[in-house]
This record gives sequence, C-alpha cells and structure tokens, in this order.
Amino acid sequence: MQFRTLTWLMVLALFAGSVSRAQAPAAAAPAAAAPAAGAAMAQTGLVLVARVSGTVTLTEGNQITKAQLKQDDQIPQKAKVTTTKGASIVLVFSSGASVQLAEDSELVLEEFLQDPFAATIKVAEIEDEPSKSKTTLSLNRGELVGNVKKLKKDATFTVNTPVGAAGIRGTTFRIVFRPAANGQAFFTLTTATGLVAFTPGTGGGPAAPAAPTVTGTGTASGLQVNQGQEIAFDVTVTTNAATGQTVVVALPVVPVAVATAAVSNMQAASAVAVEIAVAVQNAVFSAPPPPAPATPTGGGTPGTGSGDSTTPGSGTTTGTTTGSTTGTTTGTTTGTTTSTTPTTTTVTTPNTTTTITVTPPTPAPAPAQPPRITTNPNPSPN
Repeated sequence: MQFRTLTWLMVLALFAGSVSRAQAPAAAAPAAAAPAAGAAMAQTGLVLVARVSGTVTLTEGNQITKAQLKQDDQIPQKAKVTTTKGASIVLVFSSGASVQLAEDSELVLEEFLQDPFAATIKVAEIEDEPSKSKTTLSLNRGELVGNVKKLKKDATFTVNTPVGAAGIRGTTFRIVFRPAANGQAFFTLTTATGLVAFTPGTGGGPAAPAAPTVTGTGTASGLQVNQGQEIAFDVTVTTNAATGQTVVVALPVVPVAVATAAVSNMQAASAVAVEIAVAVQNAVFSAPPPPAPATPTGGGTPGTGSGDSTTPGSGTTTGTTTGSTTGTTTGTTTGTTTSTTPTTTTVTTPNTTTTITVTPPTPAPAPAQPPRITTNPNPSPN
C-alpha cells in the first residue's frame, strides 16, 4: 500500500513539472503595454487645414514654404501660419482640438505630441481626446478662438502670448492680442466654456517660463478664468528690429484681475465656435495599423493568449477634412427591369415629317434593335 501511494505521488510530481515547463515560454513572452503615466509621448500629432479664406501663408525657419495654404494641408512642427487682411484659417488637431486664426494674425505651432490611439475618430462626434497629448502654440499677434476637447490626465494645451501663457482644458476660448501704432497693445482672454488658467509674463519677452496648468479635476495654477469670465488690459510694447516681433516693455501696474466677460466678447467667441464646428464636421483621423505580432525565436513550446483590436499602432496617423463620414457598404443587389413596348416620336420640320420608332432591346443573347427612322416629304398644300 505504501509503495503504491509513493508511486502515485512520483507520477503527480512528474506531471506537474512537465506542465510548468510547457507554460514557461508563454509566461516569459513580453506583453504589449500602454505608455506609463508621465512617460514621453511616442509620436508627433497631426494638424490639418480644415478651412481657409483669403491669403494665408506657411513659414518654416525664415522661408515661406507655402504662399497659399489650402484645405487638408499639413502644418509641421515649429511652422508659422500668417493671415493677411480679411483672411482666416481653421486648423484641426488629431487630438480633436480645433482653432480659428483671424485676419492679420500670426500663430506658431511650437509642439504637438500625442500618444497613439486605437480607433478612427470623427472630430465632430467626440467629447474627449482619444489619447494623451501635449500642445503648445504661440500667438504672436492677432486673434485666436479655439475649442479643446476634454484632455486626458497629464495632457496639456498651452497658448503663449507676448503678455502671458494660457493653459486650456476642455474649453472654448478667445484670445486677442492687438498691437497698435501708438506703442500700446490690447489683450483679452475670454472663457466661453470650461476653464482657462493664465500666467502673466514678466515683460521684455514672451510668456513666463512656467506655463499655467489645469488638472483633470479642474485645479488650476495661475489666474483662473472660469466660464463667462475674462481678463483684459493694455500693455506697452515695442518691435524687435532684428526679428520683427512685438515685445512687451511694461505690464500693467495694477495686478491683472478676472471680471465678468463683456457680452460682445462672449458673442464673438460663440459665433466663431459655430464656424469652427462647421469647418471640422467632416474631419476624420485614422489610427495607425496595429503592430504585427512578433515572430517567436528560440526553442520551447509557444504560449497562448488573447487580445483585442484596441491596441494602438505604431505607424503614422492619417486624416482628412473633406467628404462625409467614412465607411463602407457591401452587398449585392439583383434583379432585372425589362420593357418591350416600342416608343414613337414624330418630329416635324417645314419640309419633312420624321417618325422615330425605338424598340427596347430584348434580353441577351439577342442584340438590341436599332431605331427605325423613316422620312416622308410633307404633302404639297392644295
């Protein structure tokens, strides 16, 4: 009895060991993981022109690379977009954000990074950005109205200006910075919806180095400009002779304060927001294809596992702002419609009467019958 019990224990031990060895290669295979919180974003996001009116140029470095931007053109990193008198442009981001640059304005796309996302997105249909992003714009002069989707945790959307920096989060906003010929410049920041945090600059250059932030819970660093509020003030400016850029010489002596937004400014922001929504209603961004599965190497028994189609790809995001909702429709429609009734048409001219009889073709294989045309002279009048 003891011998048989010992034998069974040895068999069970051998079986357990073989199962462990067979499962070992599967356990050792690395699993695909989402980017860790706070990790650097993997790729450059995509910014497209959704609508353009008038003359709008693109400058890279110190050279104009496009004398006239057009719909679906891509805006590269560090590029400057400039509108002339009477012109405007709407830009749409693969994060779902969109902005309109008004006439006589200058905007630089300093940086736009975005984690890969798994599904094709239609900008008009989403409320949250599809993946974490980091966006930094510089409004050197002019007017900018934007709509930013609800950002992921640790994502940022910052607009730098010569008088300070605005941190945007899930917001419709309007920023105006207009230098005048008398050495003064007027600045307003209006929050139509959501929350904007503003950090004033120190004068003598662009925005303060420490950009404002707004967390996912709505906690903001800097001056909080809530929905229906704005800040507005004048500053003394000059023009840098070497670069042509407007430089703030002195900020207001009185500390910048938040006030109830002027009705006209709220109406202006809301009206442009509607124009932006129309311009981007057909904007679609397609996710990169998922990476191909790794080919196993070495010995051992391959492991098994499960997955889904939501794993972000590692390729390039593509997009378009034209056409309608993308998709495919497949299927087969069958059936025939036949008619064998001849049709007759009579055409009368001063000298002739022409009768045209058309007999519809019969089903194959018989060929279609050509029209029969007969022409008879009109009888001479008595």
